[in-house]
Formats: sequence, structure tokens, C-alpha cells
Amino acid sequence: MKKLILLFAVFNLFAINLFSQENRNQPYIISLPKPGDAGYLTIENSEGSIIVTGYNGKNIEICSSLKNNARLKDYITIAKGSSRNGVILSVDNDEHPVNLEIKVPYYLSLTLSSDEGKIEVNNVKGELIINSNDGDIKLTNVNCSCIASAVDGSIYADFSSLSNDCSITLNTIDGKINLKLPANAKADIIAKSESGNIYTDFSISINTKNSGYKKLGQSGLKRIVLEEGISGQINGGGAQIILKSVDGNIYIRKEK
Repeated sequence: MKKLILLFAVFNLFAINLFSQENRNQPYIISLPKPGDAGYLTIENSEGSIIVTGYNGKNIEICSSLKNNARLKDYITIAKGSSRNGVILSVDNDEHPVNLEIKVPYYLSLTLSSDEGKIEVNNVKGELIINSNDGDIKLTNVNCSCIASAVDGSIYADFSSLSNDCSITLNTIDGKINLKLPANAKADIIAKSESGNIYTDFSISINTKNSGYKKLGQSGLKRIVLEEGISGQINGGGAQIILKSVDGNIYIRKEK
């Protein structure tokens, strides 16, 4: 009888621990003021990475590097917009970095900043404003206006489509810029690297004087020979694109 009671107690303890573990790993859920409507999410993370993925849902779901996602409430400040449909999320932790992985409704516009950590955005169709002081920025399957700035980091941006009213500005001090566009993208482009080169496999109609192309082997890429940067059109012009790097190469590639 004692053995049966002991076995029952151990089973209950195991079940409780298992439940606690599962509960601990559940995402931290934030609802938008107006679920289903266009809106925005602003995130400021003082130390740690930010990875955002769009999905076909209505809530914001947050997972973190903390052992218990419920503890996020001890590190974040949440404010919901009263006049606009949005959420402002501020993370401040002096003890150790808090890395965030977040699922958002794919139609949200995002403003993301990190003092120390990479920022990634995947499958989001809203407008983007991204700032990273120390870390790379990577944008995948995006197609709306974007401003991305990095101090010490490279910028990788892959646009699945590009409308004529779209505006893209990518700027980094110490890092390269790698921009991918659909082969049929139409854009007016300005690109400048203070101490790097500019490469492309597009046929860009260059307006800048004293500029031209130099082919590079079998890669399909051409180095643009220039004195002070380029101004030109891709496929006749359209969306506005500005690319600037102080210390790094710039790549303008066709999506394949």
C-alpha cells in the first residue's frame, strides 16, 4: 500500500513538473486594440536580438530567451495606442540580454530598434523602420516601404515584390548592403559607398558621369566603376531606392 501511495505521489509530481514546463514555454500573448485591422508594433530592446515573423493571425505572440516567458512582464513595458491600432513594447534588462522571437499579424507595420543584437523580419507586408546599433539587419519576403539603419552591422534585404510607390532607404556605417529585388522590379536608385565597391547583375541606366561597368568572371555580377556613387534607373524607373555604406560593399541583385 505504501509503495502504491509513493508511486502515485511520484506520478503526480512528474505530471505537475511536465505541466509547469509546458506552461512555462507558452508564448506571451498581447492583443491589439482592434484585432484584424491594420496597425503597428513598436519594439525597443536595450540589449538582445529581435526576430519577427508575420503570420495569418490576430494576436502578437512573444517568446524569449528567458526560461519562463511569463517573466517577460517583469522586463517589458507595454503601451497600447488609443487613437491608432498599435502596441509599443519596451524591454530593459541590465542583468543579461533578452532575445525576442515574435509572431505578428503579417499586415502590421513595424518600428524595431536594438542597441546590441541582430534584427530579423520575415514575411511582413507593412511598412518597416529598423535601427540597430550593434548587429546585422535581415529582411526576408517583405514588399513595402522600408527605412533600415545600422551602425556596426550589415543589411540584407530580400523584397518579394516592389510597387512604384514604394520607398527604400538602407544605410550602414560599418557593414555591407545586400539588396535583392525581383528581376522585373522598376526603380530609381541612388547608391554610394565611401570605401567599398558597388556590384549588380541588373542592367542599370546610370546617370552619373564618369561611371561604367566592369564584368566579373562568370558570376553574372558587374562592378560599377565610379567616382562618387551612382544615380540611375532599373527597368525604366519606379520605386525610390537609396543605399549608402561608409565602410562596406553594396550588392544589388536579381531574385532568382
